[in-house]
Amino acid sequence: MKTANDLIQHCKNALVKNVQYVYGAKMEVLTSAQIKGLQAIYGSGYVWDSDIKKAGKMCCDCSGLISSCTGIVRNSTNYKDTALQKVTIAEVKKNWSNYVGWAFWLNGHIGVVSNKEGYYYAMDGSSSNMVHNPISKQKWVYALKLCDINYSCLVKSADSIVIKDLPVLVNGILQSVKAVNVDGYNYVKLRDVADVTKAFKVDYENGRVAIVM
Repeated sequence: MKTANDLIQHCKNALVKNVQYVYGAKMEVLTSAQIKGLQAIYGSGYVWDSDIKKAGKMCCDCSGLISSCTGIVRNSTNYKDTALQKVTIAEVKKNWSNYVGWAFWLNGHIGVVSNKEGYYYAMDGSSSNMVHNPISKQKWVYALKLCDINYSCLVKSADSIVIKDLPVLVNGILQSVKAVNVDGYNYVKLRDVADVTKAFKVDYENGRVAIVM
């Protein structure tokens, strides 16, 4: 099963390759005859006359961006129906890094929650093609945890990791240690705690961390 990191990289690749939007396409190079065929099936309201100019280029639609990564073809409605979890956009904004690689959804359209806070990836229609835009550019309704993506091994982006000075009281005296904040949790080095408390020493012996009181 593809991971959230795989999906994000897939979106980045599509952006670099300037993949063109054609409704009904699933990440494939189309001929003008194939584009006209899609227009005959779906109508000119979905496949524009101007899309003919995209012949010979890599083409995809919004749901195809995801399915071309997973290998499982679904439309935007089916992604919503099969989602493992659904949250509001307000919830995503509260803790963005928890939702990287989820899908943004609105009726008839789907995108991907970017690893850059406040942004989405999507095949955003015939006039825009593949984009990496601020979420204000679309009226997204939900974020969906996709059933076809493994989220257990998501690597946090640098944007979601903050290094800061963490104040600590040692016997009533204010000190500070460097802390790494990930998703609201602070992580500090044992050696830094040892340095400010003077209560123990940290060493490394025979492949193991050794704490000497």
